[in-house]
Amino acid sequence: MAITESLITCSTCGATYRLTMTRLTFRDKDSINCEVCGALLKNWNEAKSWSATLTMRGTPPNKTK
Repeated sequence: MAITESLITCSTCGATYRLTMTRLTFRDKDSINCEVCGALLKNWNEAKSWSATLTMRGTPPNKTK
């Protein structure tokens, strides 16, 4: 299995994540959401698996009532 790491930033709140990709021998379908604001960070449907580790918290957008 090949493992690749990169950085990704949430476009909604600015949180930074270390994104790790592992190649698989089978297709995987899943997604990762931001832990801070819930925005979609990554989705996939391929022979790879992704995981994200929060490295810097962002600022969640203000929620209006």
